[in-house]
Amino acid sequence: MTGRPLRTATNNGASDLVDAIMSLPKDERLGAAIDAIHMVLGTDSHAVIEISQHFGMSKTMARVLEKLLQRGGSYVTRQNLHSAVWGVDSDILLESVNVTMVGVRKAVHKKTGIRKELIGTVWGIGYCATPLLVDYAIKHLSGEADTIQVQAKNNTISEDKKAALVNKSAPWSTEDNATMALMINDGSTWASVAYQLGRTERACIDRHNAMCRKVTP
Repeated sequence: MTGRPLRTATNNGASDLVDAIMSLPKDERLGAAIDAIHMVLGTDSHAVIEISQHFGMSKTMARVLEKLLQRGGSYVTRQNLHSAVWGVDSDILLESVNVTMVGVRKAVHKKTGIRKELIGTVWGIGYCATPLLVDYAIKHLSGEADTIQVQAKNNTISEDKKAALVNKSAPWSTEDNATMALMINDGSTWASVAYQLGRTERACIDRHNAMCRKVTP
């Protein structure tokens, strides 16, 4: 969230900063405001410190995980993660996000003991915290990390809503088909595909098989 417009607005004054934050989508404003505060102070948020201590990870990895949790399940692009953690003017390579994510995943799985996927990969785009990880964060992170919990609750697609979509047998749109095909071709897991589309893994696999049968000569 700490992209160039936010940095420029911070340097120009409070009025420009408020305008920059309010111009963002509603679900991104809280994270941007928090980032702006710590940008001015030059400090890590209490949430980052708590995440670092709870999961036994570095501050850099904690900043990455904080961004994923703030989105509450929606994906965050690699570029946005890079800008938020290292800054838009950093000489750190974009590939550093991938390397850092390896460490984040190891620390998260070690602490939680959960073997299922906790951080999904949207290949060619970015990463997302799965509902399991968001739920874990809401239950185990407290105090100043409340901002993460609120944002996560606001952004996460609940399991009830997902079940409702599946139960209604919502028709597959052209966009759904294209998204699934792109993710599968790029190597995404079925869990990531299902999560991104708000459907069950079984539904995605069945749809994929049906699509393959249609193109088979």
